[in-house]
Amino acid sequence: MSNVEIKSFDIMSVAKVDAAIYGVVALIIGILGTLVGGVTAGINDISAGILSTIIIFIGAVILGIISGVIFALLYNIVASKVGGIKFNS
Repeated sequence: MSNVEIKSFDIMSVAKVDAAIYGVVALIIGILGTLVGGVTAGINDISAGILSTIIIFIGAVILGIISGVIFALLYNIVASKVGGIKFNS
């Protein structure tokens, strides 16, 4: 086995993966919330729940992009100073 060190991340690839994860989680939570709200409150709240799910999804994707960029930038700065994460391959 050899040790491999992650010296830096491509910023946009981290941002895309982070945005996708945030988006999937937001959709799951939004759909569950819409279903629960629709069952307990009625048809008008289902349409409001769908709109809320869309808005939350868009916001989560934007936050995912921002957090991915920040993480990758910070990691690249710190890894250049102290070394990156090492793992066995």
